[in-house]
Amino acid sequence: MSGAKKKLARREAKTLAGLTEREKQELQKQKAQKRNTIIAVVGGVIAVVLIVALLVWNTGFFDRHRTVLKFTPTQGGASTDVLSLTEADMSYFYYQAINRLVEMYNQAGLDYTTAFDPSGDLKTQYVDADQTMSYYDYFRQQALTDAQETISLYNAAKAADHTLSEEAQATLDSAKSSLDSAVAQGYGSRTNYLRAIYGRSMTEKVYFANLERTLLASDYYNSAMETLGNTYTDAELEAYYAEHTDEMDNYVFDYAYFDGTPATEADEEGNTPEPTEEESAAALAQAKEQADAMLAALQSDTTVTVTEPEAGDVTGADLQTKDFSTLAETFGAQDYNQMDNSGDNLASAVFYTWLTDAARVDGDTDVFELDGTGYYLVQFHSRYRSDVADSADVRHILISTSHEDDPETADVDESQVPFTDEEIAAAQAEAQRILDEFTSGEQTGERFGELAEQYSQDGRNEDGSLASPGGLYEDVTPTTSFVPEFLDWIFTAGRKAGDVGIVQTDYGFHVMYAESVEEAHWIVHAREALASQVESDYLAEIKSHYEISVNKWYPAADQVEASESAEATEDAAADGTDAPADESAPAAEAPATEAAPAN
Repeated sequence: MSGAKKKLARREAKTLAGLTEREKQELQKQKAQKRNTIIAVVGGVIAVVLIVALLVWNTGFFDRHRTVLKFTPTQGGASTDVLSLTEADMSYFYYQAINRLVEMYNQAGLDYTTAFDPSGDLKTQYVDADQTMSYYDYFRQQALTDAQETISLYNAAKAADHTLSEEAQATLDSAKSSLDSAVAQGYGSRTNYLRAIYGRSMTEKVYFANLERTLLASDYYNSAMETLGNTYTDAELEAYYAEHTDEMDNYVFDYAYFDGTPATEADEEGNTPEPTEEESAAALAQAKEQADAMLAALQSDTTVTVTEPEAGDVTGADLQTKDFSTLAETFGAQDYNQMDNSGDNLASAVFYTWLTDAARVDGDTDVFELDGTGYYLVQFHSRYRSDVADSADVRHILISTSHEDDPETADVDESQVPFTDEEIAAAQAEAQRILDEFTSGEQTGERFGELAEQYSQDGRNEDGSLASPGGLYEDVTPTTSFVPEFLDWIFTAGRKAGDVGIVQTDYGFHVMYAESVEEAHWIVHAREALASQVESDYLAEIKSHYEISVNKWYPAADQVEASESAEATEDAAADGTDAPADESAPAAEAPATEAAPAN
């Protein structure tokens, strides 16, 4: 996985921490829908036969030769290499959009089938709860946007005589060999395989033409971004922070979630009945009652009267406490936790506006309904700007302060025998000796890794190598499940790549080496936001070289509606042209062995 993709997955995981499954899915959907620029298409999520092997519903709207997009140069010197795209071309971008969304869910550790099922009819699956846009329309919209930006960049690359990099050429070559492997597994021909993935209008020529266009557009785009720099002064970063403090500050708060959905049991045939409106209303009311009762308990100045979880009402045993977790358990909250997270990672929360209110003070508490499914009780504690690293890659060498159990002495567990003071002092001296050995020579991650393999008493494989090669732990964040002392050393303010030290934990003495240290979250966020504007402006300028027209029946990117198919039929009838075909048939499933990560 590339560095950019690892950062994306890491950030998603941090964003999703502490949210309910419903909120996780909704947040991931919102974020995925925003990633509809060329950056997402060519910046690391290219399905090269294929990222995921999907059984995809054949939409049936592609007519191989009919033109969808036309590019008319508006400026002198604009390339005329590609001036139109057919429906066959658009099928490439359509199914790439499906694969991209699936991959984004996978990177975040979420099940994409909870949002949409590619093997089902996407015209009857909806992006939003109000069913104003189907996934069929959504992916067509993404395909249209992606195609416009990709071809504009491709033409610009051709005009500048830009050629594929070695990496891009290797990706193209890999796609061809992957196709041949698929043919060998029973598809008969490359075309048969491609049609199983991209629909019946796809051909080998169309596929490779668009893959090469996408790869060249990616190369050219990345080259342009490097030229533009995307480096910003401290003053520019501080100015951006000042304008976006709510989303860039960290917030410390407790939350408890009370589920308001009724419990249902499967019948004798294994079918789970849908709850009635009365049952749903009663369950939601019960959740509200529990949340309000806990709120009253937290706000009470006297003895707190709480509910035993099994009591089923809001009166019960007296419990004199204001401890949030104790009250959450007692009142029957299904989920509770204390969070320390940045505003941009909380933007979809129902309590975001309340939480980020500048008037908020420690102890403020309130209850919030979550989309008719339950209630959050939230208690605010503080907000601050975090200046510690967002993540880091670190290496360590462990000198243990625990005895190993001797299998020859069945009646004694030596691992439970504590080290003596002398043994602890000897372990510390050994850690210092190893650190001195490292600092006396070349201080690189590679050399530290060699010393780790030689000296570390951390877990090892059967062949004697370290379970974490070279003692390396990648993408460590402040919420990673490591002992506090270990994390405290890594995320001390001012920590930088190349720093070394010794940390004592219950496991022993750790010789530490900071391989790489990412900037503070707010700085990373500011850089990305500023860079995003540069990227957006650049793409707009590239697209301005052409007047891009869209076939009447194929909706513009900002005009896709759930009723698009009916409107397209009416337009086509008025035009005297054929409306998009509406028949649908599932495509054959690609073999799972052909799924391959993008480069």
